[in-house]
Amino acid sequence: MAFDPVAFERLLDECVRLQLQRQQRGEALQLRGQDLPWLPQEQLLPAAPQFLKQHLLAMLKAIVDAARPAGGLEVAVDGMPLDILPIVAAGRHSSLDAAGLPRIVRNIRAGQAVDWRLAQAVLCFFRVFLERPALLMDDIGVREPARQLSSRLLDMTLEQARALLPQSAMDGLLAKSDEVSGHAWLMVDYEIEYRDLQLAMDARGVPRLSMERITRYCYLKLTDLEWPLRTRKTYEWCEWSRYQAPRLTLRHFDARGRCLKSWDVALNKALDEAGGFVRIEMAAGQPADLQALLGELSRARAGEHGLLQAEWHERLVMNLAGRDTIVCLRPVASLKIGIDPAALRDFVCSVGDSPGLVGGDGQWQLERALLPREVLEVRMRWRGLRPEDALLMSPSGELLADLSQRIPLRR
Repeated sequence: MAFDPVAFERLLDECVRLQLQRQQRGEALQLRGQDLPWLPQEQLLPAAPQFLKQHLLAMLKAIVDAARPAGGLEVAVDGMPLDILPIVAAGRHSSLDAAGLPRIVRNIRAGQAVDWRLAQAVLCFFRVFLERPALLMDDIGVREPARQLSSRLLDMTLEQARALLPQSAMDGLLAKSDEVSGHAWLMVDYEIEYRDLQLAMDARGVPRLSMERITRYCYLKLTDLEWPLRTRKTYEWCEWSRYQAPRLTLRHFDARGRCLKSWDVALNKALDEAGGFVRIEMAAGQPADLQALLGELSRARAGEHGLLQAEWHERLVMNLAGRDTIVCLRPVASLKIGIDPAALRDFVCSVGDSPGLVGGDGQWQLERALLPREVLEVRMRWRGLRPEDALLMSPSGELLADLSQRIPLRR
C-alpha cells in the first residue's frame, strides 16, 4: 500500500493537538470506556508538542511491531486492537529508551510502498489516538499502488477466464504466464529498422532482396537474484547465409541517459549441430571493463534498466517475396518496427496481424509485450513481381525465372 506522506504528517499533528487538549482539560485518552495509560508518568502534565510526538511515534512502532508476525495485528469487531495493553507497555518502554525514528515512518515519508498488514496497523494507531474507530484506509491517505491495483484486476480477469474457457485453454495460458514470470531479464525499448533495401543477384544467379537490419534494445532486470546477462542472436541451422556480417555495439548509460562508454564487441558465429541453430554471441576475451560491467549488471536489483543498450547491425538476404521472423527467447516490451520510407516505392511491406499491433506506412508498434518464442512476421515483396511469377518459384521461395530483362540487378 502507498501512503500520502502529507496526509500522514497532518494526522500525526492532529494526534498531538488532541492530546494537548486532553491534558489541558485533565482528561486521559479513552479506549472502550477505559483510560489508556500510554504516556510515561512524568509526561502526564502538559508537555511540549515535540515530546508528545516522540511518544506517539514510539506507540506507532509498538503497534506496527505487533503486526509483523504472519497473523498480523489482532483487531476486535470495533476496529481497535484486541489486546492493546501489552503493546502500550512496549511503546512506553521504547519511548523511555529514546528509540530512533521507526522504519515505517521513514518509508512513508520517502513515498515507499508498505505491506498491507503494516498499513492496517497504522490505521489502528490513528483509530486509537484520534479516538475515531470508524476510520478507513482512504481517510488516512492510503491508496493501492498502480502495480497492486493492476495485479488485483488481473486476478479478477483470471477468475472470469476460468469460468468461461475450457480447462485445457486455461492451463495453456497459465503455463505461458509461468514461463514469462520465470525470466530474469526483459528487453525494453526494442526497435528494428530495415534500411537500404535493394535487389541483387546472388552467386548462383538467383535474384534476391538485400537490406541492412538494425536491432537495438535495453535490458530491464526482473529479479534481485544474480543472473548472467548474455547478448546473442540465434537463428535456424539453415539460415547461416541469410544473416550476414553481424556487428554488435554495447553502450553503457548513466541514470540520466548519457552514454558513458561504448564497445564494438568481437563476435563468434558458430553452428550448434545438436540443437540445429546458428549462434552469434560475444567472443571470449572481451575488454576487462566490459566484463566488469556485465558482472555488475548481473547483480543489479529488480527494476534497474536502461543502463546497457545493445545495437546489432546485420545484412539480411531474402527472396524477392519473403519475410523476416521476429522472435525472442526473452519477453520484449515497447517493440517498434520501421522500414525506410524510400523503400516503400519499390517494395510492398507489411507486418503480420497481432493483438495490440498498430501503425502502417512503414512504421508499426506493438502496444503489449511480445512473449518468449511468440512470432511476428515482417513481409516484403518487390512490386515488380506479377501474379504469374508465383508459379515459377521453388518450394523454398526462390524465383527461378530470368528477370534480367525486367529489372537491373546488382551482383
